[in-house]
Amino acid sequence: MCVVDLDDLTPKLSERSSSVALVRGIASQIKDRGYTLCGMDIYTETRVPRASGVSSSAAFEIFIAKVFNDICCCGELSDVELAYIGQYAENVFYGKPCGLLDLLSCALGGVLAVNFKDPAALEIREMTVDFDADGYS
Repeated sequence: MCVVDLDDLTPKLSERSSSVALVRGIASQIKDRGYTLCGMDIYTETRVPRASGVSSSAAFEIFIAKVFNDICCCGELSDVELAYIGQYAENVFYGKPCGLLDLLSCALGGVLAVNFKDPAALEIREMTVDFDADGYS
């Protein structure tokens, strides 16, 4: 079980590389953006092996961020903002210097083109891909 005290949203060295760290980091960012946090019970289950290289941490972060966004923020935060929140949680609380690509892919879905030239003003385009026409199945 992953229990996070919402009254203490500082990074914990003992939580590095854990789901608790990601939840705490996301909660801290939601609170820092001026939203009121509330307690909740969330149940997750996965068969994806940890650190399997399939964006499992990004998917988890976006899921948790979307739950907080729906419950605490009335859905006011954009998917791009949620990706930045997940990146912060992973960098500062989890201890992994990840970028935004996996997080944006999980948050926005589909096939994207992202120009990272100006991180403060990302250029994001949804790409139209016809896998069948290109010979993929």
